[in-house]
Amino acid sequence: MAMSWSGDYATAMKTAREAGIDIDLRYSVPAEGGALWIDGLYIPTDAPHLENAYTFINFLLRADVAADIAAQVEYANANAASWELLDKESLDNPAIYPDEAIWDRMFVIETADPVQERARTRTLARAKSGL
Repeated sequence: MAMSWSGDYATAMKTAREAGIDIDLRYSVPAEGGALWIDGLYIPTDAPHLENAYTFINFLLRADVAADIAAQVEYANANAASWELLDKESLDNPAIYPDEAIWDRMFVIETADPVQERARTRTLARAKSGL
């Protein structure tokens, strides 16, 4: 068993398939639930070229561009207009686009104060290192 981000799993499956490697990889979210992933685009308050930043974000939000990015990186996007441009295999892959049963088990990891965050980071580091 290993922990993996959903898109990394999907990429590993795609890479193995393209290389002709038959490997049994499976993605699952535990019955107890899993952390919801959220990506964002941010513009610093002191950005020197604010209009360029808005232009770039608008470009990324175009349905065709969002679909091309999602297909390349094997991660979902929240741009519903792009979904009709994606292949059925990606849309039906629960590691990329979870079904309702998986969504029901997902939760947001709340921001912790610095003391709690330090403990959480150390616990994760110990778990990952096997100590």
